Amino acid sequence: MPLSIQIDLASQSLSLYDGASQLLRRYPISSAKLGAGEESGSFRTPRGRHIIRAKIGAGQPLNAVFVARRPTGEIWTPALHAQLPERDWILTRILWLSGTQAKFNRFGRVDSQRRFIYLHGSHGEAVFGQPGSHGCVRMQPDDLLELFDLVETGCEVFILEDAAAPVSAEELVIRALPDHLARAAYQVREAVFQGELGVPPQFERDSRDADAIHLVAWDRWGRAVACARLLPDGSLGRVAVVPDWRGRGAGSRLVAAALAEARRLGWTDVRLAAEANAVGFWRKSGFVTEGETFVEAGIVHQRMVSRLVSPD
Repeated sequence: MPLSIQIDLASQSLSLYDGASQLLRRYPISSAKLGAGEESGSFRTPRGRHIIRAKIGAGQPLNAVFVARRPTGEIWTPALHAQLPERDWILTRILWLSGTQAKFNRFGRVDSQRRFIYLHGSHGEAVFGQPGSHGCVRMQPDDLLELFDLVETGCEVFILEDAAAPVSAEELVIRALPDHLARAAYQVREAVFQGELGVPPQFERDSRDADAIHLVAWDRWGRAVACARLLPDGSLGRVAVVPDWRGRGAGSRLVAAALAEARRLGWTDVRLAAEANAVGFWRKSGFVTEGETFVEAGIVHQRMVSRLVSPD
């Protein structure tokens, strides 16, 4: 069964789980002194779903020193530390992380791999169980040696700001993505429209997707839980929320993000065709009815519009 790693910044701990979500190991860590954050140059630890992109240092001795992911041939000692007190010590092994969430921890200025975010060993004078790094996740050398031998490249790594905090729609990360980065949106649509509702793939996916702006909402574990698309003609559609996030505010947050993106694009209004049983939801989101109802695919629909700019 595949293993997974959960890093909890609040408790400064790293937990290793098996494929049945059984806890196998728990280690103290030290994450960024400045807290959580994804921007390049922020010296903060990124959140969300990552994978181990590379394992570096196999066969190197305990406390081997690395610079730019290469062993220098040095071995950390208190005396060497005293000679180079300002060095950010990367020791023993490196697990190099790559984000998986487009425009949150992957690509551009928020790309964890390009920020060189690692799980790496630190030294005997380091303090664990409290933040202190420049963005990476520091581990005790013996702990990292054990973890390094247990996991493989591709292992999922979930970095959570506070694993014990109540789950809330306010924690959802929502991004507007072009079609070539929207794989997560298609995963939600496939699960909801094709899997639940039985919509044939050839009807659910269409040529307009290529020109759409796709909105995706991820939960704290980096799981895509809701999506929508904005089309150049000013319409909003393909709104979907996975079952365990319905009735918890995910849809409202997603629609608010879609309207904010439409405003950013300079749109004056957004239109949609709502299923009749969802008209109440859309009214709460600022839409009003427009024209008469109509039937499409055997389902009664109502055209609705949200005015982003007051008409003259």
